[in-house]
Parts: sequence; structure tokens; C-alpha cells
Amino acid sequence: MKLKQEVNKIKLPKNIHQKSQSGVLKAKSEMGKPKRRWELIAIPTIVAALTLLLLLFSNSTNMIHDGDIAEEGIGSFIAILRIDNTDYVLDSNLNSSNYTPGDKIGEVKTKLTEDTLPEDNLSSNYLEVGTSIYFSKENKNIILTKGKDENEYKVFTKSSEGNF
Repeated sequence: MKLKQEVNKIKLPKNIHQKSQSGVLKAKSEMGKPKRRWELIAIPTIVAALTLLLLLFSNSTNMIHDGDIAEEGIGSFIAILRIDNTDYVLDSNLNSSNYTPGDKIGEVKTKLTEDTLPEDNLSSNYLEVGTSIYFSKENKNIILTKGKDENEYKVFTKSSEGNF
């Protein structure tokens, strides 16, 4: 009790509340903003994770193109026609109505399985045996083919790599 009486005897200034508030504000302004530790950890972690995902995705894409035969819009292989030691690839982006069949080259002699690269003249891993093969009058790198039961020509372009 004596202690309580002694404390009550202490006279406090009337504006003590305002002074304490201004002291707290001054201290906060001198300290600056608190550093967010989660930003120091989270941002580099997110960047590393995205980089890893991009690397994994690019490697899996390269494995598809470099390993087995890659996709060319007709399933999971490239349609290839071999003529005189040159490979021609089906190009579904080209409209056959833009080309005129020229001299007949011949007919497909051998049809191989989808995953086999043609090595012999007039062989294909896509076209049926007996499919007619023509030069294009407009472009020497374009070959037109037409099967017996087909209404339109298929357009093959000379492989940019020459041969597979």
C-alpha cells in the first residue's frame, strides 16, 4: 500500500499522452519500414521454380523433335516421300489448289510403317502403294500426290534438311 501511495504522489504533466504519442511517431519514422523477410525468400524461389519448369519443358520438346520422328500435323509422325535420294515432307499448310500438276514422276512403290524413314526411291511412310506422284509446274521443290480414291492432291515440300 505504501508503494501505491508513493506512486500516486508523483505529479504527471497534463500533456503526457500527447508527448508519448509524438515520441512513438518519431521513433517509427526513424526506424523506416520493416523489411519483409518473406520477399527475400519467396521471389528468388519463384524465379528458380519457373526457370526449372522452362528448362524441363524445353528439354522435353527437344527430345520429341530430336529423338523419334516428330509431329507434322497428321498424328505423331512426319509423312515422308522419298524420290531420287531426296526426302519430301507433307505440308498441310499449303493449299493444293495453288499448284498445277506437271510431269508425272511415277507411283509409290513401297509403303512403310509410320515410324520408319524411307530409304528407297518412290517409298513413303504415309502414302499408299500406287499413289500417283507429280512435279508442280509452279515450284520445283513442291511435289503433288493423289491416290486413286482421293479428290484433292496432297502437297509435299522438299525437306529443308535434304534428307532425314
